[in-house]
Amino acid sequence: FPLRLYFLLLVFLVSTTSKAYDAQIDGIYYNFFGNEAEVTYEVEMMGYYFSFYYDDVIIPESVTYDGKAYTITSISDHAFENCGVTSVTIPESVNHIGDFAFEDCESLTTIKVKNRIPVTINRTTFNHFDNQINATLIVPGGCKSAYLEAEYWKEFKEIKEFEIINGLCYFLDPDNLVIA
Repeated sequence: FPLRLYFLLLVFLVSTTSKAYDAQIDGIYYNFFGNEAEVTYEVEMMGYYFSFYYDDVIIPESVTYDGKAYTITSISDHAFENCGVTSVTIPESVNHIGDFAFEDCESLTTIKVKNRIPVTINRTTFNHFDNQINATLIVPGGCKSAYLEAEYWKEFKEIKEFEIINGLCYFLDPDNLVIA
């Protein structure tokens, strides 16, 4: 009888596990909608979301899959939840980040957002992200005030600006002097 019980438990676990992505490209999971793509998590099991992102994640502006180009426009609910990512770079093409996208990401210390207009987020995007007061938010030059005024982005203790000059990223000090 115990063998049957283990078999039923295994069948239950397998049946409640679902792949949550259409494709994995260069270590990032995506779902596709028309000509657009969103970054997502790898698997959902019994209401828990699992992503295996670690270290530095750089989300590209676009990806090609099966010969078709897709623009990355969003980061899905739960995409980076509970993962070991230390920094994430979000391209200018992303205009929305979903609920719980960075929930419990205690290793996350740097978020670089290339969008000049604050990306749409809500109060749960960084849910249980206690490191938000210590993490650095990096935004395009001239956009710091917009992020300081934007709901939920303004909760980052440190917001820095950057500029791209000849393909290199430079941080700007408060007097707008370029420093390496």
